[in-house]
Amino acid sequence: MPAVRSDLSPSSLTCSPYRRTTRHLFPPHPCCAFATEPFIAGLKAALGEVVSDVRASDRLTESAVCLVAPESGMDRQLERLLARAGQLPSAAKPILEINPRHDLIIALARLDDEEQSLCDDVAHPLLDEARILDGELPADAKAFSQRLARVMRRSAP
Repeated sequence: MPAVRSDLSPSSLTCSPYRRTTRHLFPPHPCCAFATEPFIAGLKAALGEVVSDVRASDRLTESAVCLVAPESGMDRQLERLLARAGQLPSAAKPILEINPRHDLIIALARLDDEEQSLCDDVAHPLLDEARILDGELPADAKAFSQRLARVMRRSAP
């Protein structure tokens, strides 16, 4: 018979400031969320119908971005396997999650209105980075390299 602690109650397990879901592993930081809201809106506008949503995520620790399946969708790896086998007519649009604590996201979110034109050039490479991290290739390799070159030219002194 497993040992059971009688001093634990469900209410004692939920008093922590840390959320206990798999989606939120760290305490929320209001400054990060507030600063990235306009940036997220710009990413959504730039990516259009390529993704179903763009949202901040507390679960990312080292990566700037990742792709996740929609809440009601099937697992992305299973979806890819079924698509390759010809068993899935169309894949669901993924959700792009960004890490509001990542240095790159913080720097991009701090851009002023004049530099927001850069948002179009960074939105697709961020999505392609998430695809690469997910084991996929960029959707359009030529466009990816052109956007990356434009971003690097802007950052060169």
